[in-house]
Amino acid sequence: MTLLKTTLIKRKVKILEAEKKSLKDFALSLKNQLQHAQSPLKIEEVCRSFSMSPSKFKNLFKEVNGDSYYSYFLKNKLAQAAEMLGNGKKLKEVSELFGYSQPIKFLIVFKKYYGTTTKKFAREYSKAD
Repeated sequence: MTLLKTTLIKRKVKILEAEKKSLKDFALSLKNQLQHAQSPLKIEEVCRSFSMSPSKFKNLFKEVNGDSYYSYFLKNKLAQAAEMLGNGKKLKEVSELFGYSQPIKFLIVFKKYYGTTTKKFAREYSKAD
């Protein structure tokens, strides 16, 4: 292998390593933001904070997390809500914590995702302990 090819390969490896590191930084930073948000951050706001276009953001997010931005956010929030319900919190209290003005709206989303009502879920969760 020539010196030129070796140098080009080394440069390409450095570029790929830098891209991989920035992708990890992006994912970590965004996960931290999402875990502390009560409602989904607007994609436009997130894109501004990462200096990228919405389409690039959506593609990158799905590549890193395997889900769309909204699906990822919803799964995490529902998992937190399910844990609270399993630990005895009331539907009204949990739904308000997650930004639903009416518990029935939260119940519909919860049932669609988990396939059961919050009451049945809490009962099964408490039996598992």
